[in-house]
Amino acid sequence: LMAERNTPLICELIKRVSQHSDFGIWQRRGSIPKKAVMDLCTPLREIYPGQPGRFYASAILMVLYTYESWLAIQQNLRRRIDGKQRWLDVVKSDRESIELSGSSLDVIKRRAQDILSELNTEQSTQSAPNANLQIWENMSIVY
Repeated sequence: LMAERNTPLICELIKRVSQHSDFGIWQRRGSIPKKAVMDLCTPLREIYPGQPGRFYASAILMVLYTYESWLAIQQNLRRRIDGKQRWLDVVKSDRESIELSGSSLDVIKRRAQDILSELNTEQSTQSAPNANLQIWENMSIVY
């Protein structure tokens, strides 16, 4: 009974889920609603009659488990691809910046280092009076 009727039921149900108009939405969301699979299974009861109710429930759960694991793998792969795409966009923007500026990468790096050292110098001079003030405050607490 399982091999003759239930396996074809599961295969047909998998096929119908993949052809559903909301499949793209489910794919982005990463899960398929159980009610949707149950609704798709209802007309299949007439095509594959005479099975116990637990077989239909088993087919629905099997399809849900199969798709949910597949969708989780797809989402993981999508995140990896998106991360690599962001990295390529950064590299591409660096290349475009070099082309637009008409400078070499070494010139841009040196200028960035100069700006960073200027900012560090400003921060250290601004924090120095605060450090001296802190020392005087600590000394007044001691006395």
